[in-house]
Amino acid sequence: MDAGLDSIPGGGAEILDDRVRHRVSRLKCSTEEWAEVHRVAHSLGMRTTATMMFGCGETLEERVHHFEVVRRIQEETGGFTAFIPWTFQKENTALGHSSGTRPPRSNT
Repeated sequence: MDAGLDSIPGGGAEILDDRVRHRVSRLKCSTEEWAEVHRVAHSLGMRTTATMMFGCGETLEERVHHFEVVRRIQEETGGFTAFIPWTFQKENTALGHSSGTRPPRSNT
């Protein structure tokens, strides 16, 4: 913060449910770790954003859980400035293909 950092983007949330996170982004932090980063940032006076990447095989209940995590933090801290939902874009990803292999890249 002394060097000028005053906000943190909330990318990387994907779906805030550990079953989904383990399947689609196993190298990223847990749901609770993600939440704690934002709580700490908010307690220091920083503002953050929250994202939601949906459509990657999660259930409706897991989507609702994601909303609940974000809503709880916002009620506690008031620190989110935006919520950005976006759909999973499966093209050229291992998750988008049942075999787990990526298609060749197009030269166009």
